[in-house]
Amino acid sequence: MVHRAWIELSTSNLAHNLQIINERLPVNTELMAVVKANAYGHGSQEIAKELQRLGVGAIAVATLYEAIEIRKAGFQNDILILSFTPIEESFKLLEWNLIQNAIDYPYAKELNAAGGHFRVHIKVDTGMNRLGEKHTDVSNIESIFQLENLKIEGIYSHFSRADTLDPSDIEFTKKQINRFNRLLEQLKSSGIQLPKTHIQNSYGMLNYPHLNYDYARIGTLIYGIRSHYNHTKLKLPLRPVLSIKTKIIIIKDVHAGDTIGYGKNNTTTEHKRIAVLPIGFADGIPEKLSSNQGEALVRGKRVPIIGSVCLDHMMIDISNVDDVQVGDVVTLVGTDHNETIQIEDVAVKIGTVSHDVLSTLGPRLKRVLV
Repeated sequence: MVHRAWIELSTSNLAHNLQIINERLPVNTELMAVVKANAYGHGSQEIAKELQRLGVGAIAVATLYEAIEIRKAGFQNDILILSFTPIEESFKLLEWNLIQNAIDYPYAKELNAAGGHFRVHIKVDTGMNRLGEKHTDVSNIESIFQLENLKIEGIYSHFSRADTLDPSDIEFTKKQINRFNRLLEQLKSSGIQLPKTHIQNSYGMLNYPHLNYDYARIGTLIYGIRSHYNHTKLKLPLRPVLSIKTKIIIIKDVHAGDTIGYGKNNTTTEHKRIAVLPIGFADGIPEKLSSNQGEALVRGKRVPIIGSVCLDHMMIDISNVDDVQVGDVVTLVGTDHNETIQIEDVAVKIGTVSHDVLSTLGPRLKRVLV
């Protein structure tokens, strides 16, 4: 099938990344793959099916409907919902055999009274001050374990500063670890048999690889990307799974003094040969890449994005590339011959992090396994 613009997903790179990550995890720690936000733009259904084929036994998503879409795609293993599910929709947790995050004790009590026996992981707030029962509220956490209609299968927390090696951030992350471990010891002292535990995320693994819990929740690393280029203790030879590609639909000669795209700010000072691409910011290409701020690859050459990135189209300057034809493939993220544009490069150019760019990649981009 021919597509106007598409995302290629390298199944071999995904398998490679899973192997590398599993080799570096402690022997008793299981990978829980995070596929929220449409698998960070990669396509949650496509990625989940491939993860199941590769033997991943548990995944995590943000919302109920993310989980349902993945179930509909045929994923049969455990799915943990990391965020809030309205009590009014809790029956769907049972219908689709999903695991719900108990965001605090009041929510857990509501879920317990909703009618049914729910699979649950308890979220503990060790310092992020977002979701979770406070680590010091031991009695409330113990009370969640006593709720008769909840099957407590896990207890976990989340790092907020594990992505940097700044001394103050290291100190805070160690404080989070100690708080979590102290709580687990208190629960054991109260006679509670601990369920599966987890606190690691992708940067937690890179900077604190020695931590040994039942799960490590790994998101961006399985896709071969990092949020940014910060230094980390552990260096892993990961490979990017995603490429973004499109095709040239029109080639035009633009004269000096002409404008390209919307507005009058994109005025040429000399003759240009440009190519029009059927992809734009409705597909997730950042508008901030307009006017020579971004690049693309065509016939193995880097070319600048020229004019404005529009809702459905964008233009590139092909003046210095020979023999470009309508129908030629253009790579916006990925590799063409010896040139590569990484998603991290795009994020740096527009002043954000990689998964900010990835999570905006739209449904009009067909996801293609290669």
